[in-house]
Amino acid sequence: MRIGFAADHAGAALKAELIRRLRSVEGDHELVDLGWLRESGTYLPVWSSTGSAPSVGDGSLTGRWARTGKVVHFWILLLFGSTTSVGSGIWNFTLPAAAEAPAAENTRPPMEPPLPSI
Repeated sequence: MRIGFAADHAGAALKAELIRRLRSVEGDHELVDLGWLRESGTYLPVWSSTGSAPSVGDGSLTGRWARTGKVVHFWILLLFGSTTSVGSGIWNFTLPAAAEAPAAENTRPPMEPPLPSI
């Protein structure tokens, strides 16, 4: 079994702990250091709605994102000003990255744990 990991400045301690735990499990294992895969940045979200358009006016709208592997986390901060208009309908905000379609080999359902013997 190949086990990958990515860590920040605590990587050495994490790697040592993973090796310790792997030695306690039977079978052949390989620990693969994927390096530090995290990226982060800012982006400008676009605010829209299903009804009349909202407007930031003298408020502010900012976004941040962080990616580790294929997972992207994002945060949007909308600060209202005296001329901010909320529009009508359901709000929508753009995401920092477009979603990718799953690869064919990743479309299988997750593995179920084996049922206990009776």
